[in-house]
Amino acid sequence: MENLVTKLHSIGAIKFGAFPLKKNFIAPFEVDLSLAISHPEVAKQIATLLWKKVEVFPHELLCGVPAIGSCLVTYLAWTHDHPLIMRQEKKESAPQILGHYKTGQRCLLLGGMAISGASCLDMVDDLTAEGVEVKDILLFLDLQQGAKQKIKGRGYAPHFLITFSEVAQILYDREKIGGDTFKLVSDFLEGDKR
Repeated sequence: MENLVTKLHSIGAIKFGAFPLKKNFIAPFEVDLSLAISHPEVAKQIATLLWKKVEVFPHELLCGVPAIGSCLVTYLAWTHDHPLIMRQEKKESAPQILGHYKTGQRCLLLGGMAISGASCLDMVDDLTAEGVEVKDILLFLDLQQGAKQKIKGRGYAPHFLITFSEVAQILYDREKIGGDTFKLVSDFLEGDKR
């Protein structure tokens, strides 16, 4: 995990400074996991770590939260011969969910990260509207901005491979960020517990 976090920082997927995280809300960091798709070795590493957890959760189907989650889950499904479904943009007279599925089948939702959890919950709503059952949501990174609590509050189980506090600790320990930045991030995350 430490090597992956360092790579994400080196490709600019993790940045430190002053960034709008939500409307009228500035954070001392920014994460853009979509940059990993241009670096196959990094994307594969994220996918491999997610796959190690996939079998823990009962499911018959995989589905990804756009955009990075869709890329990762497609790679995993095709690499491991696992059934995959996808949500497409809403179109009149077109199915919302692509692929073969049956009412009552259980789907594991995979993604890169969550800020508020809204994207994950929108996906769950679309899947359940089609009769697909979702219990667990597996994401790579918890930005610690309320997504975990919001997802739990709706009755689903969120699972994350790493938190942003752990990311900051790794980068500080490897001397990729200084003590001032580490303290700023730590204070921000502590002060914003939800």
